[in-house]
Amino acid sequence: MFLIITYDVRWGGTKSLNDKLVHSVSCVCDYMQNYEWQQTVNNRIRKNSENQIVLAIVIRLFNTKMIADSNIKSYYRYDKNNNRLNMDIIFNLDKYIELSEKDIIKNISNDLYEYLSIILPKYSNRLIDFNIPVFLLALNEKLKGIISD
Repeated sequence: MFLIITYDVRWGGTKSLNDKLVHSVSCVCDYMQNYEWQQTVNNRIRKNSENQIVLAIVIRLFNTKMIADSNIKSYYRYDKNNNRLNMDIIFNLDKYIELSEKDIIKNISNDLYEYLSIILPKYSNRLIDFNIPVFLLALNEKLKGIISD
């Protein structure tokens, strides 16, 4: 595996909304972390098939007040010792509140892909043995299928 992804969802206001948000972001994370998909993609994006995590991602859904009050921002940091890019991505859960579960999954997927497509190319010279353009193409194709599965 080359990718690990997890999430943190803060209180959205009601239990049913929180359950919907947690289920939606969990669905996206599980979909991306799928072992069989990663094995297939690994052969296209890496010369060395070594089982090393290259991307460690945390998706956090926080509300506007929490983000503003605590001055919370997304960040990413390259870990040279492990040749790993650690990303802590903040999404505003208020953006997803009025959406259906299907639309939340679709929008989180799109937002995540957009974020990764901006950040990952900045590390193309550092992430040794990881073809970022090929990964982004594969990820885009994978995420297009998230709703139909």
